[in-house]
Amino acid sequence: MKIFVQSAVVAQIKEWAEADLLDGVVLSPIDLATDDPSANVVDRLAEIAVDFGVPVCVPVAAINGADIYREGRDIARASEHAVVQIPFVEDAVSPIRKLVADGVKVCATHIYSGAQAFIAAKLGASMVAIDVRDIDAQGRPSGEAVAQIRAVIDKIHDRHLAGQLLHAADVIGVEMRNEYRIDRIAVDRKLVHRDERGCAAIDQCVDLPADQMEAGIETSA
Repeated sequence: MKIFVQSAVVAQIKEWAEADLLDGVVLSPIDLATDDPSANVVDRLAEIAVDFGVPVCVPVAAINGADIYREGRDIARASEHAVVQIPFVEDAVSPIRKLVADGVKVCATHIYSGAQAFIAAKLGASMVAIDVRDIDAQGRPSGEAVAQIRAVIDKIHDRHLAGQLLHAADVIGVEMRNEYRIDRIAVDRKLVHRDERGCAAIDQCVDLPADQMEAGIETSA
């Protein structure tokens, strides 16, 4: 099990690292703009990578092929720990292939089926991400989609699958959905809070009902 913390705040990330719970970071430009509107995503990526030495997933904002490739290269140049998140749309096929050929680690997002996961893996993406909440919102059982994607990835053997999860409750979903062999989750930094003594606490979600829980999975060779 690996935990990727979604945060743009170095102090919050440090709390997870000091608790020996940090395996990676999801760096959202939205979170960064909230923390410091003047901050640059690439600069913050470099800072986090130097301080903690863990993979840092950063999404591109571009929507056309040439811009996706150019932005992906800029992100990758900031650190060897960078993982470029690219939405799996038609215009992203060529830049994903080119970035992978350049040695850039790519996470294909917006993956909803085994067929999409297979194509992303064939293009060389080292990770694919799904949003189980989005699948559920479409009226499809997210568990079935996750199981299908997992089966495809298992056959490929050398690719990774991660649930793209954004809420504190997601971490509890690991036990609830272990039939899908969950290996990696992304959790919101709000899971860590300060109690009245000023100590970091991470257990406030233990008693959440099951219908509030979500989870994702990752496979490796």
